[in-house]
Amino acid sequence: MIRTAIAVAALFAATTPLQAQQIAGGEITLGYSSFTGDLSDANASLIQTSAEVDFSRNLGMQVDLSRTHFNEYDFNGTSYVFHGLYHLSETSTAGLFFGNETIDGEDSNFFGLEAGTEYRALAVEGYYAKPTASSVNGYTVYGVFGKVAIDDSFDITARYDSIDSGMDLSASRLSLGAQVKLGGGFALYAETGNASFNTSSGDLGETFYGIGATYRFGTARGATFRNRNVSQLIPGL
Repeated sequence: MIRTAIAVAALFAATTPLQAQQIAGGEITLGYSSFTGDLSDANASLIQTSAEVDFSRNLGMQVDLSRTHFNEYDFNGTSYVFHGLYHLSETSTAGLFFGNETIDGEDSNFFGLEAGTEYRALAVEGYYAKPTASSVNGYTVYGVFGKVAIDDSFDITARYDSIDSGMDLSASRLSLGAQVKLGGGFALYAETGNASFNTSSGDLGETFYGIGATYRFGTARGATFRNRNVSQLIPGL
């Protein structure tokens, strides 16, 4: 499945005239997140990067790479995601994505749909992802992210995500945040919210926070879509 996805992406790029391909943009993010209550020892640090190539006015591809270190448990999560993009207009894009994620040696493949649009100061995107049939450890995940630009240098953000393992574990997160643009493509962000866990032995809710820095290049918004891996959704898992 992984080889097939890479082969399809390579074929898609090869069948498009070289002069039509453009580096549309991308971004690099360093982040840290932690719970604040009884689970405050569960925290994580991450580095992730995204790059996007446009093959034509309407078609493009985005690639994400990510590595998360869970400090309390001393293990890593790594992932890569390929997005096939169709730009409906200058401000709206629909996409299909396929990815692979390994968390503490447990490997899973996933695929899904996504869409995003901008209208004046508002930007919003949503997604839905499922594990492939061969993935024993996969999750069904969906979510929405919104951003309101207060001015050219300050944004307010909101986010909701839901995760279902298909067994006796599900989780969701809701957060509010802010982003300050420093100029030159650099920005700082912070968020705080609540994560809820539902298990066969009971339910648990915990507040968390996240901070980080992002460098965006190319287009003003960097990459079109956010990373779709599971390990960056909830601090410390």
